[in-house]
Amino acid sequence: MTRNKKISHCPTCGAKTNSHKHSLSGVLARGFKKVLNTADVIGRFEMISCDLTHSERQNLVKLQYWGLIEKRRDARHRGGGWRVTVKGLAFAEGMTQLDKSVKTYRGKVVEFSGPKVSIMDLADGWKYRPEYARDARPFLDEPVQSGLFA
Repeated sequence: MTRNKKISHCPTCGAKTNSHKHSLSGVLARGFKKVLNTADVIGRFEMISCDLTHSERQNLVKLQYWGLIEKRRDARHRGGGWRVTVKGLAFAEGMTQLDKSVKTYRGKVVEFSGPKVSIMDLADGWKYRPEYARDARPFLDEPVQSGLFA
């Protein structure tokens, strides 16, 4: 499958000079939700332990373009060590909205565009803490055992 996108090259060194557009999507939001469920109390997580689908795993690093996650720089976790940022937590809690699209050039953000979106716009079934609390059911005071010692 060929794309109609024209690839331009630097006249001096021959390197590609095209930028790439990325969008916040449902795949990214679902992957981010899995990350939030496995991250420790200070936001650290390993991609391998998040039970991500192939598509989520391949695209999750794009969340760093919006500042939602960042690569950990400590020596022990050179490969798969990541951390959810404060901005990422605020986005997950519905406290902030982000531009839908970002344009990058050689891995660096050069432009944000599109409408502002919240996590609820992207992920089906996303709930905030108050909604979980409202939907919670109380446990019974006494555990019920049927037929074992009756």
